[in-house]
Amino acid sequence: MCFSWGQCVSRISVRNYTVLTLKTDQTVWGWGSGGIYGGNGDWFSRSPLQLNTGSFQNIFVGDDAVFVLDNVNNLWANGSNQYGSFGNGNTSSGYYNFEALGNYPGLKSLTSGLYFGALIKGDGSLWTWGYNNSYQVGDDTTTPRLSPVHIGSDTNW
Repeated sequence: MCFSWGQCVSRISVRNYTVLTLKTDQTVWGWGSGGIYGGNGDWFSRSPLQLNTGSFQNIFVGDDAVFVLDNVNNLWANGSNQYGSFGNGNTSSGYYNFEALGNYPGLKSLTSGLYFGALIKGDGSLWTWGYNNSYQVGDDTTTPRLSPVHIGSDTNW
């Protein structure tokens, strides 16, 4: 039983102007600006707002997008998808709805910067995507990558 809102939070992730929480009931809540749609016509929420329905196991906040992993390992993103920030093969905005990105069983880690991201899959392989103007994707090019690119052959990242 939770006696206050804060006691019900199992995970919290922050970056810039965004706070994302995963509550013990497996719901995702967010506030601030920069990656969440507040439902008030703006790209922010002044107080905690439930962001998606369903049951979730993890949350990740990046510079321009937020990511949530549901209990059946589907990854979802919300926020700016400029330059392919979501890694879903396009640059369509995801401000108003969470965009499905695929199934990632055993996802070990996910992080994102401004217009790019990286994750380590359950098999230990490293994947990156996004703008890539400064080699941040790590594929020895400056070619933007709208979909995840497998980096190296190691499986122990």
